[in-house]
Amino acid sequence: MQNDEGQMMSMMMQRNLRTRGNLIMRSSEQPAPFKPESFMRQFGSSDREITDASHTHASIPQALTLLNGREVTSMADGKGLLARNLRAAKNPADRLDTLFLSIYSTLPTDDERQQYQAMMQSPTDIHILAKAMLNSKRFLFVQ
Repeated sequence: MQNDEGQMMSMMMQRNLRTRGNLIMRSSEQPAPFKPESFMRQFGSSDREITDASHTHASIPQALTLLNGREVTSMADGKGLLARNLRAAKNPADRLDTLFLSIYSTLPTDDERQQYQAMMQSPTDIHILAKAMLNSKRFLFVQ
């Protein structure tokens, strides 16, 4: 359970991870309409010009994007925002928080913290976990 100060810190971390200059932002913060080649349009978002222009079917371009698209390969880039934030994290718990806030926009549960804490020691394990998170149903439907 987080104390009040811990919650305040995580909210500040979350705000820092979503910056327009680095193209990390919620879909509601992006300009409308979405470009046809954008990540949001590929994954079913409407163009925001017609209310029912969205789709929910899976496609090969979606699978390829999740395997090696710009958004995924930028995670492996040592100069990318996520990599810099993970390096700046002082300990494994902070790295796990950064990873969850960056991908799911929420802190890990106690069970997730216990399950994944050991993986935060190795950059390879962090990359594997991040890819798994991006390919999860939880990522596709952020609550």
